[in-house]
Amino acid sequence: MPNLTPLFFDLVGPTAPKKGLPKHAFDKEADTANSLISELQTFLTNVRPSYLSVRTLKEGRNESELARALRYGARVDSSDSNDANAPKSTYMTDKQRDEVDYETKSAVQNLTRKIRALEKWTEDEKRKKKEQKGGFLSALMKDELQEGVEKTQQQHRDAVLWYLNDRLRAVSEMQQTMQEQRLARERERVMSRNNVVIGRPPALGASDQRETNTALDGNEKKTSEPFDSTISPEMIQQLESEHAELLDSLQGKLGKVHEAEKSLYEISEMQNELTMHLASQSEKIQSLINDANQTTVDVGDANKNLESAKSRNRKASRMIIGISLFLAFLLLFYDYMMW
Repeated sequence: MPNLTPLFFDLVGPTAPKKGLPKHAFDKEADTANSLISELQTFLTNVRPSYLSVRTLKEGRNESELARALRYGARVDSSDSNDANAPKSTYMTDKQRDEVDYETKSAVQNLTRKIRALEKWTEDEKRKKKEQKGGFLSALMKDELQEGVEKTQQQHRDAVLWYLNDRLRAVSEMQQTMQEQRLARERERVMSRNNVVIGRPPALGASDQRETNTALDGNEKKTSEPFDSTISPEMIQQLESEHAELLDSLQGKLGKVHEAEKSLYEISEMQNELTMHLASQSEKIQSLINDANQTTVDVGDANKNLESAKSRNRKASRMIIGISLFLAFLLLFYDYMMW
């Protein structure tokens, strides 16, 4: 008997992998938008500790490392430390925080435009298909299988658009929360510095107040010369310059707070727009689900009517066959009798 083992291995050998179906242009664009949203979310998650840190890096210090961290959405590598896995904490300047806000807002706007373009393309496709189906003959010759495929595809695309809008809304909320926390901390810092500039004295107890009043009365009796005479003009000028610098710093901080509030307002408007659009998408998906359920019910009723019609047709066909056979035998008998 010949050796059939090589033939067996040839027959059961590994086959070439089947090629998957080519992706549609809509699926490619949606996949790209989803990847960009994931990258933006990862970037915000990684930069959040440095963004919300109380400590602020001075301008021109460690700029290359921070630029690298902001570029790739990661912290600075700690290769110089003993533990290679322990991340090295980084701090950001106010300018870099503003750049993070600007880049995030631009990315959210670009993603919003991309999703809107996908929605417009989907609506155009629906309109074209409706125009192609127009006409009485087209309605009579419609393919129910193809119509079901188109409805399923439409539901899938609407669900994908809803998912992208929901993820983008979550990322926008994350950025809004970060800006709100930054704004609150900036306000606390401005208020604390304002208290330092004002020089508000601490509250005293009753006994301390009496001792202070007694000491002040004694000093008032001993010294009658004015307070300005004990300070030199140079010291007064220095104090005034320091006070002016502190006021300028406070005004700069207040300006940054106002800019952050403006940016936060823009993010809130964008967030409201995304929420409203997501609600409209949810309504569309719900209407499609209701239509699909109604179609299922209609198909079930049609099947029941078809079964009942078939049963009635069976009875009628049996009666016709019986009458035909009876008449045929009757004609044969009549012909036989005539001969």
